[in-house]
Amino acid sequence: MIRPDFNKFNKALSNTLKSSDSDICWREFLVSVFYFVNDCSYKVNEEEISDITKSLQNWTVSRKKTDFYEKDATTGKLGISDIKPGDIFLADIGLSYEYSYVHPLLVLDKPGNKLLIIPSTSTTDKLSKAFHPSKNPTGDKRYRLVLPENGFEVDSALLLDNMMVISKGRLLERKGTLKEDSSNPKPGSLITEIKSNLLDAYFGGFYREYMKLVEINKILEKRLYDIEQQSNAV
Repeated sequence: MIRPDFNKFNKALSNTLKSSDSDICWREFLVSVFYFVNDCSYKVNEEEISDITKSLQNWTVSRKKTDFYEKDATTGKLGISDIKPGDIFLADIGLSYEYSYVHPLLVLDKPGNKLLIIPSTSTTDKLSKAFHPSKNPTGDKRYRLVLPENGFEVDSALLLDNMMVISKGRLLERKGTLKEDSSNPKPGSLITEIKSNLLDAYFGGFYREYMKLVEINKILEKRLYDIEQQSNAV
C-alpha cells in the first residue's frame, strides 16, 4: 500500500499558503487519509469509529477556539463562560494513544488560558479498581471513584494517570461542579486529596521528602512556640 512520504515535510513550509495549493503537502495528506480510512475499515469497531468521527468533527469546528461559550442564565445571551477549579465538563480530548474522544472531566486549575484537567470514565473495569477512602480503601490510587454525591452525574473513575492540559475550546458542555468549596479547598477535601495523590504519583520520591521536611518544620515551629511561651511566663 502507498504511504505518505513525510520526508517531503522536512523543508520549511508556509503558514499562509493554502494546503490545496501546496504541491508538497496535498498528495501526502490525501494518501494519509486513504491509509487511515482503509485501516479503520478493517481494524476499528463501530463504536470507536463513531467516536473518531465525532472527534474529527469537533476538531474541525473548534480547533481555533480558545474559550468556552454558554448562555447567561439571566439574559440568555451567549458569552465567554467563567471556569473555576472544581467545575465538571463534557469535553473532547481528541485522538491520542493514551486516552481519547469525549469524556466528562474535572477542572483542577487554570494555568494561563488553559485548563489542568482529569478525565473520567464510567467503564466497569475502572470503577471496580478505583480507590475510595471508604468504599474501596485498597483500590488503585491511579483512579479515584467519584459519585453523584460529589457532583458527578453517575459513578465515575477519575483517571489520575491521565492528567493533561487542554484548551478551553475543547469543552462541549457544562455538567456541574464539585459539592465542596474548590476555590478554598480544606484538608481532607476531595480536590486536596486528588492533588496530593497526583504529586505522589508524578513526583513520588521528591514529594515524600518534601512532606517529611514539612512535618519537621511543624515540629520545630511548635518547639519554638513552646520556648517563647515559657520565656514569656518567666
